[in-house]
Amino acid sequence: MSLLRTTRGGKTIDIALADGGALMGTAPGCQIVVADPGAAPKHCRIVGGPQGFVVTDLAGATIVNGAKIKEHLLKNGDVLQIGAEKFTFTEKVAQPGALQPAGAVTSGAAEGGRRPLPSRPAQSGPRTLASGRPVSHPPKAGTARPHGAAPKMTVKPGSVVRVHKDHSVFALPSTAKGRTIAVAVAVGLVLLGGGLFFLSSQTVNSEEVKKLAKADMEGFEKIPESDFKKRYAKVGEILANENYMKYAKGEISVAIRLQPILKQQMDLEARAESQVKPFLERVKTLKEGPPEEFKKEWMGLYDTAQAHLSNFERTSFGSALKEVRDEIKALLENVGPSWREEIAKLIREVSRQIDQKNFTQGLVLVDDFGARYGEKESNQMKGMLQGERERLRSKAKSHIDGVKAEAVKKTTKDEARKMLESARPFIKGFPDVEKLLERYIGEHK
Repeated sequence: MSLLRTTRGGKTIDIALADGGALMGTAPGCQIVVADPGAAPKHCRIVGGPQGFVVTDLAGATIVNGAKIKEHLLKNGDVLQIGAEKFTFTEKVAQPGALQPAGAVTSGAAEGGRRPLPSRPAQSGPRTLASGRPVSHPPKAGTARPHGAAPKMTVKPGSVVRVHKDHSVFALPSTAKGRTIAVAVAVGLVLLGGGLFFLSSQTVNSEEVKKLAKADMEGFEKIPESDFKKRYAKVGEILANENYMKYAKGEISVAIRLQPILKQQMDLEARAESQVKPFLERVKTLKEGPPEEFKKEWMGLYDTAQAHLSNFERTSFGSALKEVRDEIKALLENVGPSWREEIAKLIREVSRQIDQKNFTQGLVLVDDFGARYGEKESNQMKGMLQGERERLRSKAKSHIDGVKAEAVKKTTKDEARKMLESARPFIKGFPDVEKLLERYIGEHK
C-alpha cells in the first residue's frame, strides 16, 4: 500500500493512494482537497503506473524534496509540498485480514506509530454483537480452526467496517460514533470510486488526437485557396481544439502559421467588400442605362478599376475588376487616342506658350483638353491638368513682377503705367495675377 502522510490540526493523517492515483488541489472535485490559499484548484495529479506513482504538476508550483518539478516518480520518503502543506510519500505493507479503502484517511502514524486500542476486561461468557449475534473468541495459540468454519473477528469500539476474506461476516461498530465513522468511510469510498472512474474516462489518447488532427488538416487542404472565408473558419476551428494544441502541435503547425496570414487576407477582403462592390454595381448600372451617359464615364471608370486592381487584385474581386478594366480599355481604344497618349503633346505646347509670354493661350489649351477627354471623370487627368494651370499661373506672376521692375526704370509714371498695361492681355484667366497687375498700375498714378 502507498500513502501520503501529513499533519492537520496537530494530528498525523495518512491518505491511502488507490492504483488510479488522485487529483490534488483546492477544488471540491479533487480526491485530495488541500485547504491552503497557496494551492491551486487543480494543483497536481498523482497517477499509478508499472514503476510506481508519478506526480505531475498542473499549476507550475508543485514542489518535491524542496525543488519545483513538472513530473516526478515518487519514492519512499519523498516530501511533496502543495502551498504550505507537506505530504510524505510512504510505501508500506498492507495489514492482513483487513481491506484498506483507496484514498481513505486514517488518523495516527503507520507502522509502529498506530495508537493501541484500550484494553477491555476479560469476559466470562461469550460476547455478542449489537445485532445480538454471539462473537466467538479467537482460537488459542497452536490450535487449528475446524475445516470449513467461518473466520472469526472481533469488533472493537469505534473501529471502521471490516469485511472478512470470504465475505461471510459483516459487522457494524458497536457505538454510535463508530457507526457514523463507518458510514462516512463507505460514502467516501463511493465518491472516490466515482471520481477515479470519471478521471479514467477523461484520459486522453494522444495518438488518437494526432490522427484526428491530421484528418482535420487534410480537410483544410482540400478547401480552394480562393475560398478565404472557409479556410479561415476551418483554421479557427482546428486551433480552438484544446487537445490539438496540447497533444498534436506538430500536426497542426501549418494551421498555426497560416492563421495570421489568413486574418490579413480576411481584413483585405472586408475592405474590398466595402470599396469594390459599390464600384462594380455602379458600372453595371451605367451599362444598363443610356449609352451616352456610360460613354462619359469611361475614362473615370477605367482609372478607378486600375486603382482598385493595385489594392485588391488578390481578393475575390480581382477577376471582376480585370474584366471591367479590359472592357473599358477596348471601348476607349475604339474612339481614338486616349488622353494619356495626347497629354504629352499638350505639355509641350503649354511650354511653348510660356516661352512666348502668352499665358492666357496656354490656359485655353489646357481647358479645351480637359473638356475633350472628360477631365471631371478622371481624377488622374484632372490632377495633371491642374498642375499645368498652376505652372502657367506661376509663370504669369513672375512675368508681371519682371514688367514692374522694368517700369520703375521709366522716366515718368505715365510711361511706367503704359508698360504695365501692355502685359494685361497675356495674363487673362488668372484672377490673382490680374489683381497684382492692377496694384502695380495704381502705384504709378
